[in-house]
Amino acid sequence: MRYHALFCLLLWATVAKATPLDTVIARPGTASFIQGKAIQLLEDKNGSLSFQEVQSASFQENQRQVANLNVSRSTFWLRFSVKNLTPFDSVLLRIPYPTLDSVPCFYLRGDGTYTASAIGQIIPFYRRRF
Repeated sequence: MRYHALFCLLLWATVAKATPLDTVIARPGTASFIQGKAIQLLEDKNGSLSFQEVQSASFQENQRQVANLNVSRSTFWLRFSVKNLTPFDSVLLRIPYPTLDSVPCFYLRGDGTYTASAIGQIIPFYRRRF
């Protein structure tokens, strides 16, 4: 039996109304790591929550330096905030776990609108943004 991992990431705008997060600062010429208390977690045991439902859900603060979610059939939503101090319009999110099947990513802007994209091994290369 093969397990499929699905992580949904919310890149919360720094002006979000949610519980305060430790904001990760992206600076020119440095690598920033999203870990520890910069992450909030939500387990969706049935994988049925929509992005709109997740926005008002109660996330739990990550208690570990590295979020270990083990092997599970659940969908895990991760929420974090990044402040971009680089001269570029965007920063690269790298997930160093190449066997994740699908990782939908949502960037929530301060005005309530969002952009969605997906990465992962089942996403065809021509549909990947990077």
